[in-house]
Amino acid sequence: MPKFYSDVVLNDGALQAKTNGQTDLGTSNVKLKNAFFAGEVDAAGGFVGDVTGNADTATTLATARNINGVSFNGSANITVPILGEADQELTQNREVDLADNLLSFKNGNANIMVLQDGLVTISEPVLFTNSNGYTAGEIRLKEAPAAAGDEHVGFKASGSLTASTVWELPAADGSNGQVLSTNGSAVLSWASAGSGGGMTETPITALGGRAQWSSVDDGERVIVGGSYGAQSFYSHSQELSSYSSGTVDSTAIALSAYLRNVSNGIFLPSDSKKVRLKIGFRLQNAPTNSTWGVSMWSGPVATGGSTSNANITLRAQSDDITQVSNSSIRAYSAELDTTSAITDELLFITLENRSGSLTSTTYMYFNISLYAI
Repeated sequence: MPKFYSDVVLNDGALQAKTNGQTDLGTSNVKLKNAFFAGEVDAAGGFVGDVTGNADTATTLATARNINGVSFNGSANITVPILGEADQELTQNREVDLADNLLSFKNGNANIMVLQDGLVTISEPVLFTNSNGYTAGEIRLKEAPAAAGDEHVGFKASGSLTASTVWELPAADGSNGQVLSTNGSAVLSWASAGSGGGMTETPITALGGRAQWSSVDDGERVIVGGSYGAQSFYSHSQELSSYSSGTVDSTAIALSAYLRNVSNGIFLPSDSKKVRLKIGFRLQNAPTNSTWGVSMWSGPVATGGSTSNANITLRAQSDDITQVSNSSIRAYSAELDTTSAITDELLFITLENRSGSLTSTTYMYFNISLYAI
């Protein structure tokens, strides 16, 4: 049986208004202290108080917000890009504080660049280029922060290269006054500064004389030199070997200690350079269409009273030079360079009858100059 208390009735555990929509729970002046609900609150007229706006019906944010540059208003899921999945663009200056930690850039498991303890370690070749496309790449090294200015020094590539070059530096420091010198194969070494005002050829020595082949010496190599040494001898007739086209920096022939040191060897400067040979010559009694040539060899000096043979190695050989006619007044010339710097102490020269049947003693009158290059 419901009990009525003025406008409110308690019916089967439910507190009900006697008249629908006409009864207040408390007044504006006399308010209830607390209300506790185990279920729902159904407010057909809405809420008055701290709940304002459209909080009870809203499905989006009143003001959209950016999350890592992506706008979010709550209406749908968003995808926030992460480093490595999309290009990144800085909108202003940023800093990365390593806080005494290591920062590593990798390609797979291999480190490409590591930043640690104030040092940058790069494990791959570095290509410096200029992004504006108008000037060549360069390296700049700035002065110390404590300096008053803001200056730098640097290196810059030529604006028009015909080939790529990587120079190999010496293994250690040079002596006072020495300069960096190339061997022509991109290997740098320390060398004494020359006094030739920029000469590219430094004279080593000059020699001349007459080489001879008997009528049975077809196809023989005559090595320059004799009893008084290569520079002081006149008639050169010592045969080194039969001629065959060799392989530069590979073909070798054994030569005794005294022939190397005394009779045939020409001592070279100690700064390991390539050698250039220039020769002018004429032939006497040489058959028409016979071919001739000149080659350079290098080998070690004998020391300590040695009598042992040692190999001399072919370093350069001229092209074939053909005798135009059997005339002793025709002049010929050749120029040849070693393919690499000579590290041996001694240089040897051979004059060669490469083809043609000799019918009598044949002579080559020659004038040779040697240069370090």
